[in-house]
Amino acid sequence: MRKPIFHRPARLVALLVVMACAVSPAAGQEDRLPIISRMQVVYSMVSHKMHLADRINFYNLYGNPKGATFYPVPHLVYEPIVTLYNPHNTVLNLPQSRVRLANPPVGFKFKKDGVYLRPEWESGDTFHGLGRFQSANESNANVQKTITLSLGGGNSENYAGAIVLQPGESKTFSVRVEQQWTWGLETAGGMNSRNFFDWDFSKDFTNRDARTNNLFGADAIPGLDFRTGFQTDWLSISNGRPAASIYPFETAAYGGSGWVPILGVLGSAVWRGRITVEAKGLNTTEDSFSPDFQLSLLRGEVVDPVADTAHEFSFSSNDLIRPGNDVPGNNLPGELVINRTFSVIDLLQTPTASNVAGKSPFAMFTIVARTKALQNRLFLANSQAPANQLYEARLDEITDFDAVNYEPFNGNFGPPVVTGVERVGDSLMLDVASQPGLPLGRVMGTTDPGLGFPDDLTASCVITPGPVGTGLFKVTVPVGGLGERYFVRIEH
Repeated sequence: MRKPIFHRPARLVALLVVMACAVSPAAGQEDRLPIISRMQVVYSMVSHKMHLADRINFYNLYGNPKGATFYPVPHLVYEPIVTLYNPHNTVLNLPQSRVRLANPPVGFKFKKDGVYLRPEWESGDTFHGLGRFQSANESNANVQKTITLSLGGGNSENYAGAIVLQPGESKTFSVRVEQQWTWGLETAGGMNSRNFFDWDFSKDFTNRDARTNNLFGADAIPGLDFRTGFQTDWLSISNGRPAASIYPFETAAYGGSGWVPILGVLGSAVWRGRITVEAKGLNTTEDSFSPDFQLSLLRGEVVDPVADTAHEFSFSSNDLIRPGNDVPGNNLPGELVINRTFSVIDLLQTPTASNVAGKSPFAMFTIVARTKALQNRLFLANSQAPANQLYEARLDEITDFDAVNYEPFNGNFGPPVVTGVERVGDSLMLDVASQPGLPLGRVMGTTDPGLGFPDDLTASCVITPGPVGTGLFKVTVPVGGLGERYFVRIEH
């Protein structure tokens, strides 16, 4: 994963701003909404023990070796994470908001002990998107997969509170995981999963929170919790699974279906049955009337996502940066397929585990706001620029959850630059683009630049860093009572 290149800063950089000549807000700010500065989906593998009595009984009686606990079931996990950013010079206080992602452009293949689990994967360049891993749509090439997060919303005692973003502040949200959550709690209802086991298309877990019946989306709260995520075990297909992937003792109901038990333990010795995942960036839907993938900011006022949409950003799969390539493009030479093999035992999360346990990330899809687009206030323009000018979209291989702190490789690497100025009451609001990862420096003031800048205002200023890796800062300078001709300089 690319990281910003840090250059040694200049010893002193002077930025002069005349308070009396502060710039008015840019056009288009009357409707003050946050910006989606980053949308991510983290993909992981995990395995669980069987939880349905008939399956447990079958493997206890007919397994070779006998015992359902010897056959963990692998799951594909997909966790949406979104960061909102307030570019405005006033506090944003929203009862709730919504973010919707349609058709994340990542396809998958799976192998059990080296054998592909669907016939069409055995040859050619076929990968299936998330929608194909729900039992009802295993063969539906036109299926679309949407994920809607309800930020700050929720019902009754689960209401997360209003979204409050100070000027320049960013905040990251992920799906709410209950403190007492375990896989045992998730599957206590048998086939009627609680909220995350997303095998059943009719439950619509990624767009409606089953715990609170929140029709605006899955309840999302500030912070990250990787103990669980939306997931499915339907890695194969029913009535057509390759024979080589079925154990001799298994039947059509137990072994020939979409869920895939893999022998993990043999007697007192460890037998490391394996699950292999291959992931590739591509268009996952054949619907020619829809964008390849789309990111939308919704107001959180009405349930219908179309009527609720404030801004939508449509992308082509050609916009996606894939592993092995440094620029967007489709099937460019050198493009890599993410390929990881795991032992199902190493992936195991037991029914009572209250931690991540063996769950292991392997890929991350990211849509991140381009720093230059933020600096140039393109998101606030009256006419919206094309999505690929506002955002960078990419797929990366990852090996740990710390990788979610992705830093865009398009920040300012020169001296600090003031990109916006506005007087708000007794405060002078400055937008500053500096070097990512470095502190901003001191804020100095004077009534006469010819006499130097003796007033150190730093302690009285509010300096708010923008989204991670951008090098953006919002600086609130109190200037009440300092006169109409007062100058401010940032020293770095």
